[in-house]
Amino acid sequence: GAILFSALIGYWESNSTRRKWIWIPELLGLNFIFMLILGILLKIGK
Repeated sequence: GAILFSALIGYWESNSTRRKWIWIPELLGLNFIFMLILGILLKIGK
């Protein structure tokens, strides 16, 4: 599940860089925060 999710995020980010959107750094920051929270929740859940 996590591998599929990360592959989808990678595909979506590669498409968004081709469009040269201005808010990509904000998106990358939000993605980092989301992955950090997800990792913490996975560590707590085990």
